[in-house]
Amino acid sequence: MAPQTPPPIDIVSLAIAVAALLFSPELSALIGPYVVILIGATLGAAWGASRRAPTTRAGSLLYVGGMVCVAVLVTVPAAHLSARFLGVHLHWLLGPVAAVVGGLGPDYLIDKLKGVFAAKLPRGDD
Repeated sequence: MAPQTPPPIDIVSLAIAVAALLFSPELSALIGPYVVILIGATLGAAWGASRRAPTTRAGSLLYVGGMVCVAVLVTVPAAHLSARFLGVHLHWLLGPVAAVVGGLGPDYLIDKLKGVFAAKLPRGDD
């Protein structure tokens, strides 16, 4: 008889197990990963909001909410690509990828795009 492999111990499996206490096993398998994504994205977006110029509470709340929404949409495809490239299980990457997406924010992406387009656009003083 082959030895049994232990169940995976990662944050997503823990979230699925906790969600199974409240919901059916089928539903908890869907809810668990998104709970991890929401927590990671919220932590990353809070870090990103701390780098911004001071605004009102409502402005900060809108920023964090917007970045969490972006992270929910972007995290799963980015984590799938990263998991295939790195050769690790997807569950290990959902939280960190969500935190990075939430933390980078639009200022990083806009600065990078400005740098790319500024190098390619002709200057007016030439």
